[in-house]
Amino acid sequence: MKRKRIYITGIIVCAAAAGILAWCLTHNGIRRQPGTSEYYFYKYGIVDRKRSGLVYDRDSWWYVKNGRVDTEYTGLTEYGSGLWRVKDGTIDFSYEGFDRNETGWWYVEDGKVRTDVAGLRYGVIPTDRTGRFFGRNMPGLPAFFDSGGEGTAGWWYVKDGRVMSCDTIIEENSRWWCIRQGRVWFSRQGIAENENGRFYVEYGRVRFDRDGVYRQSGGTYLLEAGKVTGEIHRDSTRFIAHRGLRSEAPENTIKAFELAGEAGFWGCETDVRLTADGSYVLLHDESFLRMCGTDVLPENLTEEEIRQMVLTGGSCLEEYAGDASAVSVAFLEEYLEVCLKYHMVPVMDIKFHTGSGREAFDQMQKLYQAVKAVLGEHEAVFLASDFTALCQMRLVLENAGDTDISLQLLLRDTDTVSAEELQKWGIDPDIKYAGLQEDTISILQEMGFEVNVWTVDHPYKINSLLRQGVDYITTNKRFW
Repeated sequence: MKRKRIYITGIIVCAAAAGILAWCLTHNGIRRQPGTSEYYFYKYGIVDRKRSGLVYDRDSWWYVKNGRVDTEYTGLTEYGSGLWRVKDGTIDFSYEGFDRNETGWWYVEDGKVRTDVAGLRYGVIPTDRTGRFFGRNMPGLPAFFDSGGEGTAGWWYVKDGRVMSCDTIIEENSRWWCIRQGRVWFSRQGIAENENGRFYVEYGRVRFDRDGVYRQSGGTYLLEAGKVTGEIHRDSTRFIAHRGLRSEAPENTIKAFELAGEAGFWGCETDVRLTADGSYVLLHDESFLRMCGTDVLPENLTEEEIRQMVLTGGSCLEEYAGDASAVSVAFLEEYLEVCLKYHMVPVMDIKFHTGSGREAFDQMQKLYQAVKAVLGEHEAVFLASDFTALCQMRLVLENAGDTDISLQLLLRDTDTVSAEELQKWGIDPDIKYAGLQEDTISILQEMGFEVNVWTVDHPYKINSLLRQGVDYITTNKRFW
């Protein structure tokens, strides 16, 4: 009898164990935890705390984190070979738009990231000023425009499903669009570029019907069918402001020199003449008639007398009425100080008669010493149409052992002085643009010269010179 009870008890225990084992083997998937309102992922009847990610159960997708269904989670989650958009803990199959993860922003359609999509897609990317949503200062996320509101709506450039944080131009629906930080930049007017070159953009779209010259801050661009075929920037070559920036202020005035410095010219050219008392005044013409309305020569006036004069001619004179820097005749020392202030190279055209022999040497010696007293070791250029004067200045420089100053001869054509003579005296050619012949620049450069061309104000001519590799361009205008 006792054995029978033991046998029956054994059977009951085994049955219970079998039942428990069967329950464990079958109790898998999402289940509400007894006594709570929370759901967990069970594996063999036990909460699988190692499980995180998407789980399919009971005809639904669930987002699980450490075994618990996270109904507060919204974002992108990887599953299988794709990324899925989860909202409140389950896949949102109705979602179409943009969402992000740690690698960037993605285009989502029917709840799944479409890695096969490329081109423009319209949508809203959430933004705020903290960077919490749009990724500013967050590694791996593009820093898109910040609207300061709930989101930035627009057309976004998508490649392989991902929003590209880039500045470029793309083709879409037979039109080329300007992209800035991944978004079509509809307000853009100006030059943009991609791997095919630079183009003129208006209202965010490349204008292939645009020809001619376009200028924006930083440069001047030559356009053919919307594409940039030439461009001029301040560092395209060594630009020299002719008599200062004389297109924007009266020539050879402190104001014209300062404007050239503010514009970033490499050098600033002026004209040097002698006064009756041996000072150096800056005047291009032989007399003051054109600039001051008085037909008198500077060598017949003292510095004090000249400083009493007021300019009556020159560009933008009315704009600067009452500005002493724009309506007063300038002198050499003032000009040199402006060049030092703006780190420009002084380019001084010797206009006064120097005589010959010892007289010319003494004149050049005096001018050289006046310039060095202000400039010190700063670079400078002397130029003149008088070859003899430059030869005497070369002797002065050699006696002083000065290598900071270079010399240029003003030429209206290349036949005035032989190249051999220029080489002998270490003088570079400064050629009038109209006097250039085919291959002039390359031929002279092969002989070791640096070539300056004056005075060039047309952007197409400047572009041609840049293509030829000219070393200096003297101009009346700024092109950047």
